[in-house]
Amino acid sequence: MASSWVQQSTRLASHEMLGSWHALLASVFRGIVAAILHPLIIIAFFIGELSSSPRDVALVAVIAGATWYVPNLLTTWLATYYRHVFPVALAAALMRSGAACLIATFTLRADVSDRTLVRLILLSFVAYQLATATLEPAANDLIARSAPDAVRARLFRIRWLVCGVTGVVTGATVAGALSVQAQGLREAFGVLFLTAALATVAESWFLLRLPERSSTRLSDERVGSIAGSRMRAALAVRGVQRLLIFRIALALAAVADPFVVVHGMGEIEPGRSALGIFVALFAAGSLLGGAIAQYTSHPATARSSFQRAALLRFAAPLLAVLIPVLATSGPLESTLAAWMFGGVFLLLGTEVAVTGAVTFPAIFAAAPIGTRGAVITLMNVALGLCAVMPLLGSRLVVRQDIAALLVVAAAVGLGAVLLSGIMFPPPRRTRPKRRKRHANRPRRAALATPRRATGRR
Repeated sequence: MASSWVQQSTRLASHEMLGSWHALLASVFRGIVAAILHPLIIIAFFIGELSSSPRDVALVAVIAGATWYVPNLLTTWLATYYRHVFPVALAAALMRSGAACLIATFTLRADVSDRTLVRLILLSFVAYQLATATLEPAANDLIARSAPDAVRARLFRIRWLVCGVTGVVTGATVAGALSVQAQGLREAFGVLFLTAALATVAESWFLLRLPERSSTRLSDERVGSIAGSRMRAALAVRGVQRLLIFRIALALAAVADPFVVVHGMGEIEPGRSALGIFVALFAAGSLLGGAIAQYTSHPATARSSFQRAALLRFAAPLLAVLIPVLATSGPLESTLAAWMFGGVFLLLGTEVAVTGAVTFPAIFAAAPIGTRGAVITLMNVALGLCAVMPLLGSRLVVRQDIAALLVVAAAVGLGAVLLSGIMFPPPRRTRPKRRKRHANRPRRAALATPRRATGRR
């Protein structure tokens, strides 16, 4: 009996260790896919080169933003009915791999016109984003169930670090691959998309190799989180109202995000290799923002963290306007201007990481117990609606230019900075209690003499 128990324990430990390695290898390929199929850099630039319509470029950001929140709403509602994550992860992984393969196939075909290719890529990108948004929480849950309790938190930190470093390395590799001038636009990006499709298949294979433990502990917050009574109770809390208003303002400041790379590449003209530099700096910003968020994700520091995020949102479009002006007027060279323009994506990556890490602690601090799931649902709906704003921004690009839209985005970011100071007042400082003097001395004995008569009864 003892020997069989030891063998079972050893076998279980080896399976758990193997599952940790599978999770880390899946993170490597996840970083490769996220870097190559970056919606605001690679996909937006490719669509902008194929189409002359700003609306097509704006649709990339709309798809990347709006489709991210739809699966979250569905999984919140279905969380009360399923207790196994593996079927969800399997379906999402197959759909994601198929969509990535379709993007690569359509790009490499020479008999497809540019207009038709734009439509096919956008449709495939919708399927890819829906599958990615579904796979992300399912993969996290699958890794959490397969990892031992002692190493779970460390595994997620290492996984985040591996994914970020892989994104930086992939961006540098993309810069080298796109520097070959002999390749045409479709050929160069087709090879990139094919590499991303193969990495997607490899990531899915390692994720689906993870053993799933049946879990009977489901969060009670998600049960009934879309009920109208809980949403009304959540909206009645003033802290929740302030948080929703600020997050909406911060999301509106991203109206010009898909046009940043188009503006920089068109004004500075640094060559296609600069796209890899932008991807690497965005991934480095995500690492920097994640490191900052580890120390500032406490609810007590949410005000300062949101103010930093709003400042980054204000500075990024402002730099995107000023750097091309300096480059075209003569003081800056093309290579130096490209690296300086990459700082815009460094700021954007930092802002996205900081905002994403601070939002959930702020929700848990502002919302009472029992309404947090409703707050998350309300925020997903609000941010999903705000993701449509780049379509309105594309109309301003048609009438004016991209620089005008960037100025509007900077103005909205400045409004978010001011709003952060109003919506999140500084925490009250409680004065420490004063120590009594002579606390250790014995109390004096009461006077034995009677009190003087005052004549009053």
